[in-house]
Amino acid sequence: MQNVATPCNIICLASSSQSLWVLSDEGEIFVRQGITNNQSAGKSWRKLNLEQFDKKVQLSHLSCGCDVVWACDLRGQVLMVVGSPFEIASYTFPPAWVFAEGKPLQSNTFNKVYVGPQSHMVWALDSAGNVYAREAIFPDYLLGTGWVPVPGISALQLSISSESVRALSREGVYKRIGITQSNYIGDAWLLMPIKLDYISATVNEGLWGISSNNGKLMRHSEKMFPLSDQVFVEKDWTLL
Repeated sequence: MQNVATPCNIICLASSSQSLWVLSDEGEIFVRQGITNNQSAGKSWRKLNLEQFDKKVQLSHLSCGCDVVWACDLRGQVLMVVGSPFEIASYTFPPAWVFAEGKPLQSNTFNKVYVGPQSHMVWALDSAGNVYAREAIFPDYLLGTGWVPVPGISALQLSISSESVRALSREGVYKRIGITQSNYIGDAWLLMPIKLDYISATVNEGLWGISSNNGKLMRHSEKMFPLSDQVFVEKDWTLL
């Protein structure tokens, strides 16, 4: 591990390929410059131009995909900007943010939004812990058209891999299975009854977490064993 000096009080951190964005407690975005395979820590910070926003818009959550960035503000508005997070960081002009239409259930407000490695997988949480999936996202229309509630659980945090969504709850970690571009809300929630404070899913379906019991880093693994005409899957957590 390498210590990196930070330019602000960070409330949210978002990364994608060769890109790292951080959000300050004042709603400012700083992008790490100079990240390469040989220079994984980068070289410097650059403050992103947010002059498009007036004083009524203060970002509170941020998520980077491969070719899009999503964000949420203190009033519960959800925004997105099209473009690689790596390329946006080098723009000489401010990025053009677009507000995403759609409201949460009842009188709740959106407070977190997440995008996965695949741009059609965009999910969100509201102030009551309700889970939502963004509908009608296509390669030529990455904004989508609205939010669809995904019932069954109340979540504290989400993390998206290439094929599934993990949801951290008070009961443990749920995995949403059956997600495709045409079936964007998936089929069912599967519960892993383990107490964690934070989770992070990898692109290839791996899962890391911080234990609620001792604050240690843990890694979840799955191993598949063929047994005659069936497949047995062994699942376990490793304390690191």
